[in-house]
Amino acid sequence: MRIDIDELFDTTNTRGIAYNAMIEDGCSPERDNFLKDPTFVFDRYGKALLYISSLEQKVRDIVNSNEPGYGVIIQRNRKVISQTYRAGLAYMSLAQNYQNQEIQQILATKILNPYLDLLTRIWPTISNLDWRHYSADELMPNGKLAAEMFNVSLQDLRAYAESTEFKKRCDVWYAESTQQYRSCKAYVEYLFSRYARLLVVRLDLGFVIDSELRADVIGCRERLQRFLRNKRNNSLFDHQVGYIWRLEFGIKKGWHYHCILFFDGSKSQQDVSLGDAIGNYWRKVVTQGQGTYWNCNRHKDRYSMFKLLGVGMIHHSEEDKRDNLLKAVTYLCKMDEYLRQALPDGVTGIHTFGRGKIPSNDSGSVRRGRPRSGPDDGYSDTSAAS
Repeated sequence: MRIDIDELFDTTNTRGIAYNAMIEDGCSPERDNFLKDPTFVFDRYGKALLYISSLEQKVRDIVNSNEPGYGVIIQRNRKVISQTYRAGLAYMSLAQNYQNQEIQQILATKILNPYLDLLTRIWPTISNLDWRHYSADELMPNGKLAAEMFNVSLQDLRAYAESTEFKKRCDVWYAESTQQYRSCKAYVEYLFSRYARLLVVRLDLGFVIDSELRADVIGCRERLQRFLRNKRNNSLFDHQVGYIWRLEFGIKKGWHYHCILFFDGSKSQQDVSLGDAIGNYWRKVVTQGQGTYWNCNRHKDRYSMFKLLGVGMIHHSEEDKRDNLLKAVTYLCKMDEYLRQALPDGVTGIHTFGRGKIPSNDSGSVRRGRPRSGPDDGYSDTSAAS
């Protein structure tokens, strides 16, 4: 039975998860060229990512609880559910995860975090999950309610989560995610220590529908390298002082990059037109007509909906905007807590995350004095691996 993503999508639209979906294609233009159609839509891929994020949290909550999914009693010579606990509320989500084709398509292109891997790969090998084909109150061929078998499966799941192997995987995975975020946070703080204000531009850089580059990760990387290298001789980037980028693969969009570009705010002011100019440079020059882009700065209202506007001009003293910028960086990093981009078989040496460098004489410390608006002589445009 094919379960539709709309049937699964019962996630509470928290600001964090919703913003995360916006970063990761939850909101996207209906056409490649926003000049033709600037409409934002929560597409099905975005819904799937929202669902996966919530699913991971459900698994984590279940593992960290000792409650059964259901209480079962015998009433009038038949078994009935007497109580539904928190884990039982996740019954349908956990069962339908295995049957939804869109979810499985996305997971197939990713490296899963320990909890999602436990749910999708390990749990079926350590427990009988036949219950997932029944409603919780249905009687199975073995004479037990599906709810009872679900309770047994929960015990198996929790037992594995207590294993040394699983705990070690968690320690390694989350240490890497935390380090990446701390690195980017320090980088943003470093930029604000150098400049009184920053002009922040967020762009998604991808390829048109009929471009072979959508499926060519090596070609995609080469275009980004050209983009970063060529900007040294392009006046559009005269006042750029930093950047953060992330490589992603989307079912609809193929390979593409999410970029946050930082400019000296004392010398650059027009973020929307600058974003369009850079996007067109990517589209026309770097990719020779095969590229497409999405200028998030042109659609600030979409971020304002969640009170998380972190693009445009941000002054060193504007704490709210700086916090929102860090949230944008956080959620750009945050998907690594759930899913990391898997590369095609045989492809190695491609970074999926990068940022500009903090000069070695500034590493480990951030100046606390009055921010300077002069050029950053130590700025390097060499990408740092995540």
